[in-house]
Amino acid sequence: MACPQLRGRDEIGSKAIRLEDAMSMSVESILRQKGADVATIVPEASVKRATSWLYAKNVGALVVTSGNAVVGLISEREIVHAIARYGETATSMLSI
Repeated sequence: MACPQLRGRDEIGSKAIRLEDAMSMSVESILRQKGADVATIVPEASVKRATSWLYAKNVGALVVTSGNAVVGLISEREIVHAIARYGETATSMLSI
């Protein structure tokens, strides 16, 4: 099955780019436009805190760090799955 042609515009960081151009960008060039900031959270944070931080940072995932070590990743998708599975009690669970 052939890949569909993507047309139009999308945004990387706050800069609008053509989708055709985005498909050929290297990781290095994307990071250069996006910036080096990475949103992080500690393992002891609750899922509710993680959702608040995702919203505040306007990102879809947070890198979970303990000191200088990366210990995981929590994403919007994982949070949605936890709420679907455990209901409201998921928001009081730890993020990792």
